[in-house]
Amino acid sequence: ATPLLVVDEEFRALIQPLSEDERNQLVINLMRDGCRDPLVVWDETGILLDGHNRKEICEPGGIAFSITRLSFKNREAAMDWVIKNQLGRRNLTKQQADYLRGKKLESEKKQHGGDRKSSSQNGHLKERTIERVSRQTGVSPKTVQRNAAFSKAVDALAEVRPGLRTRLLTGSVKMSPAAAKVVAQLPPAKRKELAERIENGIADVDAALPAAARKVVETLTKAVSHVNQPAPAPTAAARKADAGALPQEFADTLLNRLDELDKMLVGKHASALRVVNEIKTFVKAWS
Repeated sequence: ATPLLVVDEEFRALIQPLSEDERNQLVINLMRDGCRDPLVVWDETGILLDGHNRKEICEPGGIAFSITRLSFKNREAAMDWVIKNQLGRRNLTKQQADYLRGKKLESEKKQHGGDRKSSSQNGHLKERTIERVSRQTGVSPKTVQRNAAFSKAVDALAEVRPGLRTRLLTGSVKMSPAAAKVVAQLPPAKRKELAERIENGIADVDAALPAAARKVVETLTKAVSHVNQPAPAPTAAARKADAGALPQEFADTLLNRLDELDKMLVGKHASALRVVNEIKTFVKAWS
């Protein structure tokens, strides 16, 4: 028979880690008021989806708790519920929100067979997975991509040193977007070396990386900085070339008509005359 409550480490990793002060306060609240909110369980498997921190405190302390059971068709659907539930919390750190969005993209890709386009039931909407996650979470597709690299890097380091997950998600260990891309590609032995450097006191992943990897990070950072710089304003000639100039015969005919209208409006309708002159200037610039 399926155990009443199963703690699955992949789901556990999605739960917001508590600081020492937060955990102490939760202990006080549970001992004083009891466990008022039910723990949430995936009905078909018994896997705990929400309430891990409360379970860890209530069971040893003999504090009673209730259970709410939810049904899901597969693991990805259950994971998506956990991610949405966690993203709805108000006290998430930036790193926690980044991690959850990255995991959401990973889960969505599994559900829809990769980063291909998927259509809605009515057939009117087609979008890539990354665009759908962007819309659902309220951030840009580029941000979702960065979040995915961050979550992969966090998981990669947590594989060799589980305690680093909490430090990365609470911000006590820093990691730039460029470093996250590099970390996710490191072989296990190099990740282990990196984790050891961090645990030995280097609270910055970028600084803890080997020299060769740091050069890659610097190159990526410069490339991103260059891409993000605002493009210079195009010249009039460039704008004309991009859009295509007005055919000369058409421009000449339009200007003649505008000249006739100009004469009719002189001394009568100043505002209309001003508009006509603005149109003439535009036509001359684009012909």
